[in-house]
Amino acid sequence: MTLVVAKKVKKPGTDFKLIVIVSDTRLMAHALHGGMPLPWKKSVVKTSILDPNLAVSWAGRSDEADACLIKFSSGGLHARPKEEIITFFYQSHLNALDSDKDNQGVDFILTFGGAAIEIVGIKNRTIQRNCSTAWIGAHSAFNEFQRYIHAPNLQNSPLSSRMAEAMQFVVESADILEVGDFVVKAIYRPDGGFIFAPRFESINYSQQLSPGINHIEIGDAASGSFTVSLNICANVKNTLAFYFNQGKFGLLYTSNHGGILKVRDEEVIYAESPDDFSKTVLQKYNLHIPVCFK
Repeated sequence: MTLVVAKKVKKPGTDFKLIVIVSDTRLMAHALHGGMPLPWKKSVVKTSILDPNLAVSWAGRSDEADACLIKFSSGGLHARPKEEIITFFYQSHLNALDSDKDNQGVDFILTFGGAAIEIVGIKNRTIQRNCSTAWIGAHSAFNEFQRYIHAPNLQNSPLSSRMAEAMQFVVESADILEVGDFVVKAIYRPDGGFIFAPRFESINYSQQLSPGINHIEIGDAASGSFTVSLNICANVKNTLAFYFNQGKFGLLYTSNHGGILKVRDEEVIYAESPDDFSKTVLQKYNLHIPVCFK
């Protein structure tokens, strides 16, 4: 399970509307295998930017989402009319439900830019059109998200910023196991299309690491805090990276054949600084990750 929230947000001082999408990156093991969070190197990005005017987010079975996106991308369907795109993902949603004996399947949020921006939710065998807000994933997580974003003391902050802060609040919550790891924020702007937004996050409490990389020490002994930055790739769409300053390592997320964004080769890339991490990625994968934060 997960949490993805998409909202239409009015750009301050203009008549333009933005679309903001926030999500976590945690994957959970199947209940038959313990139902616990998987290691960070198995985390995934749950929003894919398919072209400047189309982003697709998902919740549920990662294998179904991956197969659906690969089929969509390989068929060049992003150039098809909006109604055909919606029908494709709705049918994929129904097929996943019908083939899954646990009835988990995969839900989608489709976000369209262009002349008439639109958010479309696909879940519970229904299509929800022209949403101002759409969410998919864990209901308990969305309730916590809403509680934070509507807190009276935060109403003077821009909604776009509050969305990322609210998702971080849910990620840090010890009561919601199925949502966790890192926050990814995507934005649609009329003058630039969909992009992943660079972020810098400071986690100011002791957080238990996922199994598999718990030998990496992050933060200091007093607070257990650490900082993480998300940087977007400059020369390849739909590619991004996290760098952990105290841990001195990074994770590179790429897409295979148009599928969901996964940690490349499930590799933890050790580097002494953000610059070193960027150089390593360039040398090894020929991908240029600009250093947005140091």
